[in-house]
Amino acid sequence: MVTFRNLEPEEFMVLLPKLREVGWLVPYGGGAIVAEEEGEIVGFSVIQILPHVEPLWVEKRHRGKKNGAIAKALAERTKAFMEERGWPHYLAIGTNAYAEKLCEGIGMTAVEGKLYASLGGR
Repeated sequence: MVTFRNLEPEEFMVLLPKLREVGWLVPYGGGAIVAEEEGEIVGFSVIQILPHVEPLWVEKRHRGKKNGAIAKALAERTKAFMEERGWPHYLAIGTNAYAEKLCEGIGMTAVEGKLYASLGGR
């Protein structure tokens, strides 16, 4: 019989072998729910609290000036802000080619798949 339980933060490391196998991160500031059968973890769902670092906006009359210096500086300062606080994992949604270029310019990596969002019951 399969049972389900919330995994306590101090137990997250039991997921590490499977997470590494598939290239995922250890839960960061969140939690996990596990499915167990006779003490063996046979499934899990990870809840991660991941900062979202956009939108990034520049007044229209300043866009494109000096090769996008304001947007680039904002992106670089955002990265520094995150690093200074010890928050190594964060995401941004590149809604256009320029936004994608900014993300890549500060070392972010595009991920495969589609992003799905829960928008508060809509």
